[in-house]
Amino acid sequence: MIHTAAANTAQHIAGEAVSPPGGDGWQNRFDRWLYFQVRGSELPFSAGGAMLVVVGASWLSGGLCFVMYENELASAVVAVLTAAMATIGCFALASFRRQQLLARLPQWIEMLARSLSVGQSLPQALRTSLAKLSGPFAADIRRSADLLDLGLPVEEALRDLGTRYCSLELQMTLSALVMHLQTGGDLVAALRRLTTVAQQRLDYRQQVRAASSTARFAAICLAIAPPAIFAYYWYTNQFVATLLTDPSGQFALGLAVALELTGIIWLIYLSRTEV
Repeated sequence: MIHTAAANTAQHIAGEAVSPPGGDGWQNRFDRWLYFQVRGSELPFSAGGAMLVVVGASWLSGGLCFVMYENELASAVVAVLTAAMATIGCFALASFRRQQLLARLPQWIEMLARSLSVGQSLPQALRTSLAKLSGPFAADIRRSADLLDLGLPVEEALRDLGTRYCSLELQMTLSALVMHLQTGGDLVAALRRLTTVAQQRLDYRQQVRAASSTARFAAICLAIAPPAIFAYYWYTNQFVATLLTDPSGQFALGLAVALELTGIIWLIYLSRTEV
């Protein structure tokens, strides 16, 4: 029985929550950022595996285009667009998963407060609150509960959660748990006040997204329009042959692709809602 519990604990710690890359160099920071993006999207890949999928998809699409049309520029454009679409799709999925997590946080904090109010210990309360969670965040919470059972201090057991998830509500909750250990006080009342604050922030965030939905839809249409027009002219064979063979047309096409990608990145940056 003891061996089984130890094996389950080791599985939670080593298998479900892998430590992100460390270091302070720009490569390590990029690897850590990519790790969080891929992990947040809940795709069945590691960060390196996701990069291989993007590169493989771009090479495959570019190769198929070259076999069909025997044009190097068109193949390069298709490969770049495929890689960009796959990358943006991963980021969009990670953003969607993050919004789902933020929507569940008030209920999770309330569940944590209820579990503590009936006399459960912090590890038991963390495991009870998992009923409101799923995905990588649930695995990280379970890992923190396992670390607390192993005897680690609360601050060390919860240290990684604040850095893994960019959520002010979560950081305030973790700070309340650590401060309660250091200074005491009514932790249940503090968590219930945090539940109210988290719910108000969630409601305000949803109002902002609803008010800006028209502008975001217009930005999406503007981003889709140039590739759609180019695909139509390619399908109808109008002006595309000259565009792909003439040096001026090739330069204009490459510049258009670069500006399109820059515009998409800029629109994504402007559409971010931080409350």
